Amino acid sequence: MKICTMCGLEKPVTEYHSKKRQPSGLSPACKACVSAKGREYYAKNADAVKGRAKAWREANLELDRERAKQKYEANPLVAKERAIRWASENQERRKEIAASSAERHREARNERQRVAGREFRRLNPAAAREEGRMRAALRRSREQDAGVNIDRSDWKALIDLFEVGTCIYCGTEGHKLTMDHWMPVSLGGKTEVGNLIPCCKPCNSRKSNMHPIDWMKKAGIHDNRGSGSITILEFLELTRDAVIDVKGMDTPLSKFKRKCVKAQYGFEVEVVK
Repeated sequence: MKICTMCGLEKPVTEYHSKKRQPSGLSPACKACVSAKGREYYAKNADAVKGRAKAWREANLELDRERAKQKYEANPLVAKERAIRWASENQERRKEIAASSAERHREARNERQRVAGREFRRLNPAAAREEGRMRAALRRSREQDAGVNIDRSDWKALIDLFEVGTCIYCGTEGHKLTMDHWMPVSLGGKTEVGNLIPCCKPCNSRKSNMHPIDWMKKAGIHDNRGSGSITILEFLELTRDAVIDVKGMDTPLSKFKRKCVKAQYGFEVEVVK
């Protein structure tokens, strides 16, 4: 038996940590008191403790990984149960970590996919051409079902009309603007004015066939507002107005000269034959 110097209680020697520097070979305080003191210190100095731990891990990355591996191999079931329990208790934090990891490794993952795609096309040119034809045919069929009311010349005239020089999604300048369907064709969107967004190729590829709401959440776009020279809603509303004939009929842009006049609170579109 041994008396704890912190709580003053007499406890069995099994309730004490071993400490070679002490004459008795045991810690002066019992395990419960040491743990309580550690929790109290951590609560008061959490940032400092985390900072020191992070600095040590960064300085001893290989050693930290080796220790973690040994700990897991010694008690795999305990480690799995601890991980499952932590994940269930910290779902929001888990999502944040997953999103952060995906963002950090996104470019590397995309590059691996591009390299794998190029290698596949190099080794299987016939299969790659057939896959390309199938994708093009599928898209054409979807567009025919949805209806195509604009061509490339109309699209170029539309961009020139509103003086769009940057990607509406990210605001990047200098990229060649591509035609993106705000509501994807695969989800029922039409290739027509009012559903087309000028954006850079990276944003177009990242959006893919995502629903607009899901895309805005992923891209961090709030209130339908992008980072370009004109907001998403403004562009969609203005392009819808720009194809209304004087008789109220939808007509291709190529039949008219379009004139865009910047007003105090946005744009005014004047249709001139």
